[in-house]
Amino acid sequence: MTSILFGRSLKLGKFISYSKGVTDYLHQLVFDPRDLSKSSTVQQLVETSLEHMDNAKFRTLPTPAFILEIPRANDKLIHYEAVVPNLTLVISHLLENGTLVYTLIYNLLTITIIP
Repeated sequence: MTSILFGRSLKLGKFISYSKGVTDYLHQLVFDPRDLSKSSTVQQLVETSLEHMDNAKFRTLPTPAFILEIPRANDKLIHYEAVVPNLTLVISHLLENGTLVYTLIYNLLTITIIP
């Protein structure tokens, strides 16, 4: 569905590029089946999902958007009762070059990049 919307209709390139050479429009969050807690944060799920991708990193800053998909079935979250959004999402340690600080403030939709 995202390929049809972003690729064919809007003629946009993929937003996310990973160190393993994979590109995509959105990042699929993955949970750790060993985690027995009832909730998790978006930050934890982004980090866990990259670990499950053989410790992949983002090759570049996701641009023009960083869209996250949370696993669900029958309109309910899988594994957790809740996923708590962070006020900031820091992915500098998840970037391949590791020199950028990336902060997304959900309420204001502000992106801060500090070299």
